[in-house]
Amino acid sequence: MAQPVDLTVYRNAAAPAPEANRPSAPEALRPPAPEACRSPAPEEASREAVGGSPPTPSRGAPGDEPTVGHRVAGGLAEVVRAAERGEATQALAGCRALLAGWPDPRRLGDVLADLVAAGLGEGEQEFLLRQMLAWGEDPPRANQLGGLLCRQGRLVEALPWLRQAAPVLGHRDGALWNYTSALAATGHHHELLALEPLLVRLSGDVPPPFGPFAHLAAAKLALQPRPVPASDELAGLRAGGTWLDAAGVAARLVAAIGERRPFSLVMLPPALARLSVYASRQAQRLLTEAELSAVVNSVWLPAFGSPIEAHGSAPAGRVCRLHEEGAASADIVGLPDEQHFAAADQSGFLAVSQDLVLGGTGRPRPACAGLGVTGEIHETLPFLRPLLAEQPFLGVVSSHPELAPRLGRFCHVGETASWPVPARFDQPGAAARARPSYPAVLDETLGRIAVPFAGAVFLVAAGLLGPACCGLIKAGGGIAIDVDALAERWMVR
Repeated sequence: MAQPVDLTVYRNAAAPAPEANRPSAPEALRPPAPEACRSPAPEEASREAVGGSPPTPSRGAPGDEPTVGHRVAGGLAEVVRAAERGEATQALAGCRALLAGWPDPRRLGDVLADLVAAGLGEGEQEFLLRQMLAWGEDPPRANQLGGLLCRQGRLVEALPWLRQAAPVLGHRDGALWNYTSALAATGHHHELLALEPLLVRLSGDVPPPFGPFAHLAAAKLALQPRPVPASDELAGLRAGGTWLDAAGVAARLVAAIGERRPFSLVMLPPALARLSVYASRQAQRLLTEAELSAVVNSVWLPAFGSPIEAHGSAPAGRVCRLHEEGAASADIVGLPDEQHFAAADQSGFLAVSQDLVLGGTGRPRPACAGLGVTGEIHETLPFLRPLLAEQPFLGVVSSHPELAPRLGRFCHVGETASWPVPARFDQPGAAARARPSYPAVLDETLGRIAVPFAGAVFLVAAGLLGPACCGLIKAGGGIAIDVDALAERWMVR
């Protein structure tokens, strides 16, 4: 179990006041004042067993009324039996009755898991957890409440409870992940930096990559000073006339295809920004190797099923080089907009990715567009048919081998060719997992892309390898159009 870390400054700033911890509930459901629970010695014994066994029943002379301790013990037994039978409504009613007469209800927490399994609603879970936590710190229950609030998107409300739970529980029941995720998403970057010693200590308890390091990296990058904020730079692109709408992008594609001129349209969505961070020399100076690994593998593992470093530094270095070259050499780049930058856990990654495209010297800046531009073109020019019609050749790089012949027939293309990319590893079904490792994917896909003649048109839907594929096609004299956002839509129509 992890040792507690000093987070007093954050608790004092954000934890709810003791009375605010108590839920709003009908008077009959609120715990009574301690004085109201005083009775003979057996009841005193029950109060000392905070969080322990139920109070020992006390039986007086025949005809005496049962003591509070006796009633609590009997009621708890009924709650347990109802939960075991799956009777959530009856068990909940018993819990409410006990809460009205038991000065410290935390013992009920051992029954809560059974109630949840029996189908207890989230609202009732929250009510019970808040009642229990009103009596003092209880890290396991605080983590339950914090996790429940996170699942509902109530991250700011969750943080005081996760601050209480995560430093004590560490990895148990997702406490640490919930905590660092909520901090990153709500922009508590300095608090994440304060956690770095704890994260380093806990990282040794699990195999790498260590996910919370990605949240720490996001904080470090977001706090990195910049002459001009990346979001302001993006606004300047819009104002300066280098930001294209769908009609502008389509016009440039038409011109390049007509002139058979090497050209590429590359998309850099937020997921690809994490690969940009891994490739960035700026980020490599700021982040540790473990943090870089956590950032890139947050998107690489779901796609390929193994860490990017699993096969040594050479394949990983090749991916970085090709990604960087493909993004930097693009004629038009689709970038996240100001709404994406508003996400606190993404802004640092997006700034690095934007620098990869716009920060180079000695080469012209590409034109830019929004990430949805290809979808907008598709709405006006379905399946890009006016662009592809009667072309002598169409190449398609995607996980859908049938896409190239399908488009070829629809657009009356002379010849088609496919370069298959395996489906993402996290897609359901055995077919997605029966796949070569990614070094083999690099050789089979990137190593075999052949441009048959200058100006040959390619559609690319290759996920994380999209910029690399587009860069290779343009370098070979072809025209690459990144349609990763469209390929799935096309295949279901």
